[in-house]
Amino acid sequence: MSGINLAPLVDVLLVLLALVVTTLPMTQTTAVRPFEQRTVCPPGPGHALPASIALRLDAAGGVYWNDRPLDDAALQRALAQLQQLPPALQPSLHLTTADRTEYGDMARVLLAIEGHGLRVTAQAF
Repeated sequence: MSGINLAPLVDVLLVLLALVVTTLPMTQTTAVRPFEQRTVCPPGPGHALPASIALRLDAAGGVYWNDRPLDDAALQRALAQLQQLPPALQPSLHLTTADRTEYGDMARVLLAIEGHGLRVTAQAF
């Protein structure tokens, strides 16, 4: 009795049938979803974009606000004024430090900024 072994053919056909049965529902249930459009409107003629403020700490612990030296009380007043602004108009604070700036001085300034609810970006020079 010589004949063709059909068992491997039946196995392959069953695997293909299982693949079709499992992938067919996924192709029928796809829906077209519209993308959410985010529009960014430029500020009106009466509103300017907020400028960034450069805070600099030198090695001696001095704080400079746009190259103007400040003591701790003046820094607190300036940060309080920024806190009064609406969030959309608050300028970004860029903190730069000297190589030999003490960690305690940097922590003091960062705590003052965080205490007023402001955010800062930091970089070293």
